[in-house]
This record gives sequence, C-alpha cells and structure tokens, in this order.
Amino acid sequence: MTRPAVRSGNLIECKRLHRAGWWLIPYTREAVSAMYRALETLGSTRRSTILPRTVPRKRSEIHREVKRLVPEIHKERIAFYNAQPCWSLREIQVNSSSEVHQAVEEFLGLAKIAAAEFCWAMNLPVSGMGWKIHGWKHTTFAEIENIIKDLNAGHWLPPELRADLIRSAAEAEALFHRASRNEPEAVARLDFLFPSKEDKLRAGQAILDTTQNPIVPAPEFLAADWVRTAIRHPDSNEAEEARDNLRRLVSKQAAKGSRPKGGRPASQHHEEIVSTIWMMSYCISKQMREIQKFLLKSEPDEKKRRAILDESYLWLYPVTGMDYVQFLEFGNTQSALELAGKLLGISASKVAKVVHSRQSRS
Repeated sequence: MTRPAVRSGNLIECKRLHRAGWWLIPYTREAVSAMYRALETLGSTRRSTILPRTVPRKRSEIHREVKRLVPEIHKERIAFYNAQPCWSLREIQVNSSSEVHQAVEEFLGLAKIAAAEFCWAMNLPVSGMGWKIHGWKHTTFAEIENIIKDLNAGHWLPPELRADLIRSAAEAEALFHRASRNEPEAVARLDFLFPSKEDKLRAGQAILDTTQNPIVPAPEFLAADWVRTAIRHPDSNEAEEARDNLRRLVSKQAAKGSRPKGGRPASQHHEEIVSTIWMMSYCISKQMREIQKFLLKSEPDEKKRRAILDESYLWLYPVTGMDYVQFLEFGNTQSALELAGKLLGISASKVAKVVHSRQSRS
C-alpha cells in the first residue's frame, strides 16, 4: 500500500509514510485504520466542559477556573500523545535494495521534521505519556545537540532551577556573598551557573533576602584588574596574590564546583537536564534498533545494511567511541544511559541514579 508524495499544509504524505504534526504513520492498512480509530476515540471522549461557557470576571472565579482547566488540559495532552498508532518500520514493504535505502531516508527525513514539530525542549513528556513507545518517531540527535548547546550556553534552565545545583539555600546565599567579596572560586562558579547579568539578578532575587543586594563582579573585569596588577608591579606581594587569584578564577574545578571536604562533588547538571537527555537518548536507541530490524528483514546484504546504518548515524562513533553493533548490544535503557553520560560528561551510573530517583518520585 503506497501513495505518491504530496504536500498539503501541515500534512506531508510521502510514498511509504505520512506525517501530521509530529505523528508519523506508515501507509499500511493497519496503521491508517488505527489512526482513524484514534481520532474517533479522541473526538468522542473530548470533554465538552473543558472551556468555560462564559469568561469569569472576578479574581476568585478566575482562580477557580484555572485550577479546573489545568488538569483537564493535562489529561487532553496525554490522551492526544498516547493516541498515536503503534507500528514498526518492519511493516513497510519494499521490493529492492534501492527502495530499502529510500525508505530509511524517507523515515529519517520525516522524523527530523516531526522532531522540530514536537520540540522536546518545550514539550517534555510527563508521567502517563507513552514516550518509550512513540518517542523514536519524533527524536533526532540534532535535537539533543541543540539542547546540549543551550545547556552549555546557560539558556536551558531558568536561573531559579539552576540555583538548585548549589546544593542548599544556605550555601547558595554564601556563594553570592563570597562572590561580592571578589573570591575567585565563587565568581567563577556563579558565572558558570548564571552567564548573563540578568540570570544572576533573577537567581539572586530567588535566593537572597529582599533586603540584601550583593554586587557580583563580572569575571572578565576582575581578571583585567589582576592582570594589570601582576604586570605593573611584578615583584610585589599584590602581584603574587593577583597571579594566584587568576589561577583560581580560571580553574575548571572552580567553575564546575569543587568537592567539599568529606562530601560529594557539586552536581554538574540539574536532574531535569539529565532526565531529558536520557529520555531522548532512549528514543534514539530505539530508533536505531527499529532501523536495524527493518534492514535485517528487507536487506540481505550485510555490507549494505552496515553502510546504511553508518551513514544514518555518523555522529555515533565520535560521540560514544562505539559503532552501531557495539552500541546496540546494550538494551535500549543501557544504551541510553551510555549515550546520555557521554553527552553530559558524567558516568552512565550517575545518569541511572538520577533517572531512578526521578522515577521513584513520580
């Protein structure tokens, strides 16, 4: 069952697959029938009371209406996500090696568009959403890379959540005060967590008492002062202290948080980040496995199978140090832990601990 490629508004239909938003469905009778059943079910179960009959006017009425609507919208979101038809790439029928390659390219091309439509960064799955079942159809490594880039640039989490990485409210408050006294490690740590002046201001407002307003210096200005001192008075005690301060300011340990005596090292990433990258890594692992199973069914030539997978996942070896055979020897869960750990610069066991902790609380 195939169709010619057609583009119409938000619906893209290709020869073997079609996409509506971030839903991907193969042109098989089973999958298309499942899609229609899903849409009928969504239509029949949609609550008629989700929107108010009249717009509330009083503040108390608005508060009650918001409290009523939020759970309804939450349920609708979960229901819509889970209504996607379940299918496998192995259901797609091909007649030649060239069609095998075309089918994989078509799927990956549509998955790229679907991933952009879904937008993991703004649409993280919540408890009850079957992302382990459907996520492989709308996830790409490029989307993970974008989140990692935003994370490294300090644009991923709001400052209020990034403040959680300081360990406790008392330590966070002390860190701001130490930075205001030009202590190199404190200045470096705060600038790592809150790169912009606005971020520091928001974090300070969330952490400090409203009567406190310590001024946190920018590291580049401090460094410039210390460099001038070290150059202009090279033999002085002040110059020696300035050189020591510069070494402490640019220390990797200072930026990422030093190990407190007798305690654990500072957390490098918020658990929200670790969990998100693990979920996306899981979906990528499942996607690779789906393509591998499709190739085992449809392409008898092992060299061609390997070439298609290598071409489809060029990033795998540079990131993980493994080829797809080694990577897929792990199950989806362990593969995801390994990939997420490599991307975040932490151990797979650390990722597993964070994921388990979040799952046990949900």
